[in-house]
Amino acid sequence: MIRIGLVGCGAISNVHVSAIADLEDAVLYGVCDYNYEKAKAFAKEHNAIAFETFEQMLEDQNIDSISLCTPSGLHAEQTIEALKKGKHVLTEKPMALNVNDCQRIIEMEKQCGKKVSVVSQLRFSKDVLTVKKLIEDNQFGKLTNCDLYIKYYREPDYYASSPWRGTIKMDGGGALINQGVHGVDVMNFLVGKPKILSSNVDTTIHKIEAEDNCVALLRYPNGASGIMQASTATPPGFPKRVLIHGEKGFAELTEGEITQLYLDGEYKIKKPMSENANRSNTNKVLDFSGHQKQYRNFINAITKDEPLVSSSQDGLNSLEVIENVYQYR
Repeated sequence: MIRIGLVGCGAISNVHVSAIADLEDAVLYGVCDYNYEKAKAFAKEHNAIAFETFEQMLEDQNIDSISLCTPSGLHAEQTIEALKKGKHVLTEKPMALNVNDCQRIIEMEKQCGKKVSVVSQLRFSKDVLTVKKLIEDNQFGKLTNCDLYIKYYREPDYYASSPWRGTIKMDGGGALINQGVHGVDVMNFLVGKPKILSSNVDTTIHKIEAEDNCVALLRYPNGASGIMQASTATPPGFPKRVLIHGEKGFAELTEGEITQLYLDGEYKIKKPMSENANRSNTNKVLDFSGHQKQYRNFINAITKDEPLVSSSQDGLNSLEVIENVYQYR
């Protein structure tokens, strides 16, 4: 039985708790939060132990693995400290705020012989995997354009309610590293890590330190061109779209769901996005099935040495793309 310590009792923690509850060989053992009263209430609700501090949690030898649901700027140091204490780590995105810290995590992971996985639930999407298989089987032929559009909207209260959001120090940036990181990872997963040819990084309508609008021109390893857009400044907010174009057809993924698939001169799929899939104007995760599958893979990696679907190297690859975009800001 893998005993998990959950760090951070904010909104995303409920998704993790639901995913853990689905596992027969893992259990939520303890929780902690900078607000100890909040941690105690959360622990009582979920039949777990409340720890006053993260350091206290790490000293508990009963805990095998740490799940990080904390602000982005804390991920790197908390991951490294957990590894030093002999814990495996599943961290929410992004893995760290810069490439250097990602490399430090990977080195510590090797030294300690533990597992680090970065939450990337879209890698477990049935439709994303279908498109990946179509690419690998050359069903689209030579790829020509691979585009990512994340034109979300966040109300001013989104940033005002959590002062760390939209800061360089704790968020690492804005729309791209926070809202856009899952899209960057999916594109890496499908067609490889792109080279950034140019980008435009702006702060337009929000009163934040970081960007709320970002556009980049890409070149993928297979030679395809691409556009990547990440925004929290496009009301009312639009669903995330991935477009894969080739000489034989194209696929459109809308929030991880195939909404268009054109092959052999005809549409195989052409449908509207599911009503519950669009979260373009909210930070709430409504579907935890992807987290469930990721936890299953993570626990299997610990107990059976199953390969991680979303590894620390994958987390580094996403940060390399983002850091290369940010060089133009």
